[in-house]
Amino acid sequence: MVETTTSTAAMADPEFDPTFTSIATPIGIYPPAAVPLPALSTQGAYVLTPDSVAVGMHGVNVVGFDTLQSTSAARSTLGLDDVSLAVLQQLWHFNVVRLPVQAQTILQGNGSLNSDDVLNVLTEIVEAAAQAGLYTLLAIEAVPGIPVQLPDAATIQALQKLAGSYSSSTALLYEIFATAESLSSSWVETAPSLIAAIRSQSPAALIFVNSGNGGFDMTQLPLLSPIGEAIFGIVYTINLGGDFPTPDVNLLANLAGRCPVCATQWTSDDGPISAYHADLLGRNGIHWIASNWNADPLLANDVVAHDYSATSWGMLAIRAALYPLRPFLLPFGRTVSKEPEVVAC
Repeated sequence: MVETTTSTAAMADPEFDPTFTSIATPIGIYPPAAVPLPALSTQGAYVLTPDSVAVGMHGVNVVGFDTLQSTSAARSTLGLDDVSLAVLQQLWHFNVVRLPVQAQTILQGNGSLNSDDVLNVLTEIVEAAAQAGLYTLLAIEAVPGIPVQLPDAATIQALQKLAGSYSSSTALLYEIFATAESLSSSWVETAPSLIAAIRSQSPAALIFVNSGNGGFDMTQLPLLSPIGEAIFGIVYTINLGGDFPTPDVNLLANLAGRCPVCATQWTSDDGPISAYHADLLGRNGIHWIASNWNADPLLANDVVAHDYSATSWGMLAIRAALYPLRPFLLPFGRTVSKEPEVVAC
């Protein structure tokens, strides 16, 4: 170990030492070797790398992207500077940052930043997160505070713009029209058009889709293409904890046994039920994104000020990230090709 003193020089940011490859602290960062994040695909109930290694997606929700006022301070304002990203990946063992954003912000800006500024900030976040070993899940969400309607042309335009801008990126994942409220019964016909808007620009993109029922009615899943086949590369989303309805455990386990499922808004119940949910997610191989990194209910005391002391909710999420992952087992006699066949759920 490197000896430290209480001198002023010792408190300065330490120089990079190649012998420390996975250490991150509030006073210095020692990043791991940067490697491109592997593209993710689905097969059955699994999310896989190109080498057919199962990936468990565990991450944090980061709110406030729609109200950013500065490009230079964007990452620090959201709690996503280099130190925070390293803490998330290396010390908390998370691998996803979820950014909710409205379609109009992507297309027109937010009043303080124009659309080009917004895209530049997003690119900076995606690249910095990938450098630290984290995927970015961009969630195009319904406008809060108004009755939820089916997504309009602006949603499709925003998805096309994003997918075209990041068509070569393996680090950006998409969540289409994120909402916890029930949508029209025609959602199952609408969702494929949003998926197609992304796939027309980025054919292999991993896409997160909700049931449209505002709860855990999974009878309409998986979604089908116009020719009646299950759509490939889809992760189905749920909301868990807080004020969200309690899931039907049997329905949830049944869907998670057939298709990848992710609780994209897993929030604290401020009680023992959160520990039950953590076990439910782990036992059924369900991916999750915990709320929140930079807003109540906080996972850490104050990430913007680099106070990463985990709250009780944060400690539970850290333990949940260490839950054993079910391995993906190839059928006997099969070998992994460099381009494994993509099988729909």
